Amino acid sequence: MAPSKTIDHRVSGTPPPNLRLVRGDRRETERLPAAKSSNINPQAFDEARFFLSCGIGKPHVEAAARAARANATTIEKELLAQGLIKPGLYYRWLAGELGLAHIDNIDPDEVVRPPMIDVLLRHDGPLRLSRKDGQITVIVPEARTLEQQKAQLGARPLLRASLAVASPATIREAVWQAGAGDRVRRTTFELDQDQRDTSARRVMTSAQGFVLGLMLGLAMAGFLFWPFTAFTVLHVVLTLFFSGGILLRLAALATSILLPARARPPDPGDGVPLPVYTVLVALHNEAAMAPALVSRIAALDWPKSLLDVKYVCEADDAATIAALQAQDLGPECEIVRTPTFGPRTKPKALQYALQGARGALVAVYDAEDKPAPGQLREAWSAFRKGDARLGCLQAPLAIANFRASWLSGLFALEYSGLFRVLIPFLARTGMPIPLGGTSNHFSGLMYQKHQNSASAKGLIPLLSGDGYQEPGPSKGNRFQPHHQRPSDKEGRSVQRG
Repeated sequence: MAPSKTIDHRVSGTPPPNLRLVRGDRRETERLPAAKSSNINPQAFDEARFFLSCGIGKPHVEAAARAARANATTIEKELLAQGLIKPGLYYRWLAGELGLAHIDNIDPDEVVRPPMIDVLLRHDGPLRLSRKDGQITVIVPEARTLEQQKAQLGARPLLRASLAVASPATIREAVWQAGAGDRVRRTTFELDQDQRDTSARRVMTSAQGFVLGLMLGLAMAGFLFWPFTAFTVLHVVLTLFFSGGILLRLAALATSILLPARARPPDPGDGVPLPVYTVLVALHNEAAMAPALVSRIAALDWPKSLLDVKYVCEADDAATIAALQAQDLGPECEIVRTPTFGPRTKPKALQYALQGARGALVAVYDAEDKPAPGQLREAWSAFRKGDARLGCLQAPLAIANFRASWLSGLFALEYSGLFRVLIPFLARTGMPIPLGGTSNHFSGLMYQKHQNSASAKGLIPLLSGDGYQEPGPSKGNRFQPHHQRPSDKEGRSVQRG
């Protein structure tokens, strides 16, 4: 094996420094007098005392403890999610407390890759590394179990030579790189191999090809030998088809006027902990959009400790990746680099990133999207109200700059009719619904089952075939959150509303 490229830092011989707040100058080191006399949950009292001893102010620890109770997480996760402590400094300190080496960067060539290694993309450690002088295990210690781990290492001090500490982000980055080749091949070919009938890789079956060829042959023969009759039949067929589309829209318009759907207020949740929400944002050559996009995603009203944001880029899109790295991304965010293999499409990139999705719910956005801050909560509320068949929610699309020109006004009219009238009518009557490629919310398990290397519109037949549905106004599950989308390259400006 080549010499190790992984950077280890042995910090056990130096006293650990105090953790300092990233923002805010005041530090209170008061001790909590007792669990009963504070706002700290008794079960998290030891964890709270640990962070107070680290130099984190009492108000911040108490606020993190309240958030941990509400979100069913830990004080540690809340402090990290809120940016009150830096992950690099924190895990280096924990390594010093345990007398272990701290690893800043892991060489992907050293990663031991068992069949289920992608589990480490969704859960924190441990990761095994194979080096010339033996194997080591990289762990992610937690504050609430720190004393237990100290006792275990004290009882078996020889274990320290085979253990090291790294942050969850460092481990995930190494796993993404180590399994990239196998993962992207599995992403590209798995659906075609396992469920060929639902894959867009095969355009048509042999029977369908035979019927299409027969119809084309008959049509050509008709135009050659009976041109007048053939043109008459074609005119009638096209007229009926076009008239059917008009009648469908008129029926949708009449239904929206006579039986308007009323959106229900979001469900407060009644104390039910929020789930982890994965947000996938596919980008390609979108460096200029990075600052605004990161700001918009950061404005989503969802606990940061329960967010899993993945900015999905092509591995060779250096400009977009550099623009994202220049932003102040929180620990809930990561940049997923899709290897250059197979079709360079958005669905393939999303499927690749989905292998590391940690959320029970999944949202898909584009770089130009500007979702309303409360959209995730509205989607979660709609999923809670829906039954087991509810598999997807779609945010309406609207034009934001409809007053800019007559063309923008036409786009506004078209999108308003589609998302405010026609799609709710299709949902009400149980018809298949056209699904756009952005601002969609899925049940996590359903999305993993159906997302593939075809267009996102291909999800609709799959959902319908398996009994899933989009919410219809008749069931009170109308999903109409406000959502904006700035101008795109053609000068259009759209809004999710």
